[in-house]
Amino acid sequence: MEYGSSTVESAVTTSSLNYPFTSLTPNTVYSFQLKATDSYGNATSYSTATSTYTNPAQPLSVSAVASGPSAVQVSWTANGNPTSTLYKVYNASNGIIIGTTTGTTYMDTGVSSASSYYYAVRAVYASDSTSYVESAASAIVATPSQATNVSMTVSTATAGVEIPFSFSDSAESHTVTLNSISNGVASITIQSTPVTVSLGGGQSQNIDTDGNGHNDMTVTMVSVGSSDASFTLTSISTAGGVLSSPPTVDTTTNENQRAMLINEGTETTTTRDVRLSFHVTGSTLMAISNKAAFDDASFESYTDSKPWTLTEGNGTKVVYAKFRSSRGGTIIYSDTITLTGQSFDDPDALKINNTPSDTTENTDTSCPLTPDYAYKTLNSRGVYYITTACTKRPFKNSSTYFTYFPTWNNVRITTEATLNSVPNDTLNFMPAGPLYDPQYGALVKTVTDPKVYLLLNEKKYWITDEDVFNTLKYQWTWIEDIDQRLLNKYTIAEEITDKTTHPQYTLIKYTNNAKVYRLEPNPTNSTLTIKRHIANEAVSDTEVYTDGDVLDAVE
Repeated sequence: MEYGSSTVESAVTTSSLNYPFTSLTPNTVYSFQLKATDSYGNATSYSTATSTYTNPAQPLSVSAVASGPSAVQVSWTANGNPTSTLYKVYNASNGIIIGTTTGTTYMDTGVSSASSYYYAVRAVYASDSTSYVESAASAIVATPSQATNVSMTVSTATAGVEIPFSFSDSAESHTVTLNSISNGVASITIQSTPVTVSLGGGQSQNIDTDGNGHNDMTVTMVSVGSSDASFTLTSISTAGGVLSSPPTVDTTTNENQRAMLINEGTETTTTRDVRLSFHVTGSTLMAISNKAAFDDASFESYTDSKPWTLTEGNGTKVVYAKFRSSRGGTIIYSDTITLTGQSFDDPDALKINNTPSDTTENTDTSCPLTPDYAYKTLNSRGVYYITTACTKRPFKNSSTYFTYFPTWNNVRITTEATLNSVPNDTLNFMPAGPLYDPQYGALVKTVTDPKVYLLLNEKKYWITDEDVFNTLKYQWTWIEDIDQRLLNKYTIAEEITDKTTHPQYTLIKYTNNAKVYRLEPNPTNSTLTIKRHIANEAVSDTEVYTDGDVLDAVE
């Protein structure tokens, strides 16, 4: 019997009336012909060829990474499927197909800010273009809230795709497109009015996106890999006029000098304590931060170097520096360094998304199970969450489970030996996950940071110390533990340091008085606060409160 595809041809011999063919390429057409031979070597002619397709293989390692507040990049591995295989990508949150591709990466540009999504991928059967094999769902990804800065990592696999974004301080919308990567330099185009910049890692440029002669955005190229680029786009709120004269890189002794370096440009470190060096001219002030938003930073006098402490956990760290000239012009630069030797991995470290290779589903060979997924054994009802540090935490109840996953179908089955090989996490419970919807005025913290936040109107307010907390009559029993991805959905607001008044939009009542009021900005003077009587438990069309959300007024 002879068989073959467009790339292989072979023959086998059997005395049976059937024959199992193995190790065939998935989703590929094969043709088969038969001839009979007797014991004397006499053979018939070959039969008419018959053809059929093998089934497609299940796509593996589906992952989703937010690229700013308005896009999510979905990636997977082909698992042996040929490059001609058609994949249908769908938003498993609502079951809607969002696009098709023959590649292994897709950019979903139809998402909303401060929202959670998860995805699955279908490999379409080449024979009928209708049947398919479906992947397991990706872990949940949360898009960030709109802010005055947007951080993205874009792969060359989605080059040419216009990714939408906007800033919280502007009504205008923009798109950014990765054009190409060559010799460590990424070319991207930002528009409304198209502006193309080509930058290497650590380089920066102020640009004018609306053609009015005033720079209104800073492009900071954080890192450029062989197949992806990570960058931050920052709104220049003062409209950065052409006369504002932002500082520039000092290239008098080295034409290739970078504006800032961590540990003089070394790639790795085993300690969080590092030294930053700066090579900038025309700067009188600078602000340094581990965050692109600079919400924890303030300006200080410019100096050529200073000690700095990186965030905790293994991973690639980014340090940002904003330099300001005496005329008010600003520009932002950054540098990266990889921290190793720590006791856990930093889930917020810079993620470099190289085009995935055709490997097994769990690409982290140090962990027997895939992080950010739920697992159980066949004969046990207990469900565990695998952390990025390759430890397991139990779900104590179904309500907590459903703040991470929408259905029980997301639970994967494993063997008892494999599950037991993953050590128990020191935290023996799961905080509320990214799908959780805290009530109006909730008090929350993450399990890795003692900071307590008040959540109001999609914003988070840090209550700075215990004395403020107690004086404002908050209760420690009200604090909920939540996942960092849920906290990231909320925009950072001002810190709560005033002991005499609550933030605007807080619900209050007075002792021995059943009436509930909400503190709101004065319509004619937003710097003043008024109280509005709430007649019933409805606060707005989308918000309700309960008695636990109401504070006794500070009198």
